[in-house]
Amino acid sequence: MTMRIVWGAMCVSILVIAATLVFVRYSNRPLPDEPVSPLPLIFGAIALLVLVLSVIIPRQVVRRTLLQHTPKLTEELAPDAVGMYREVAARRKVFAKPERVRERTAPIYYKALILALALGEAVTLFGFVLGFQGFGPVTVAPFFVVGFIANLLRFPRLSTIEQVAEKAYQASFPQRSGVPSR
Repeated sequence: MTMRIVWGAMCVSILVIAATLVFVRYSNRPLPDEPVSPLPLIFGAIALLVLVLSVIIPRQVVRRTLLQHTPKLTEELAPDAVGMYREVAARRKVFAKPERVRERTAPIYYKALILALALGEAVTLFGFVLGFQGFGPVTVAPFFVVGFIANLLRFPRLSTIEQVAEKAYQASFPQRSGVPSR
């Protein structure tokens, strides 16, 4: 629940930054001619790099941190095993203590999520700076839209934490009451 509050606050902060720019810079004044400058292209390229890094760096942080500890694994029959040949059917690796894996993965995932959200917000800050440098809303708006959407898509879920653990350890969470975990 706490991470959802942090996620919401980061999304709202982008809207607050945009509103600040609109009220301070663009309201009650005619829009000046935009300066002729390569600054929007430079900031756009840097913002694109930051956006890509907001995906890559948190994944690397999670993966490297999780691989420092290997949880105990066991095997179970694959969920699609049927009939009298279940014993020779495919097996899959599952976590022996799934709650412990969730408890260990969650704070690592949350740290990476905060990093990703901060980098997503950095994209909007490039637009904010351009707005105060005299560039109009048409130049500035894409930075805000991309940063907001990037953060909006990172809504924290338990299923995401489980997917992160499964991918890092190449194992699955055990079935719950006859229903596959996904």
